[in-house]
Amino acid sequence: MGLVREETFAEAIELGANGSLSDLDSLFERSIRLIARAQRRLWL
Repeated sequence: MGLVREETFAEAIELGANGSLSDLDSLFERSIRLIARAQRRLWL
């Protein structure tokens, strides 16, 4: 689970560096949803 989170945040930082803060915010929210979905899958 930690690996997924690290990869997601690495992508968010990488894309955020090339985009605006609002892009980073939306990407951050999207990554949180992806992480939540992955966690749910692991628990099921």
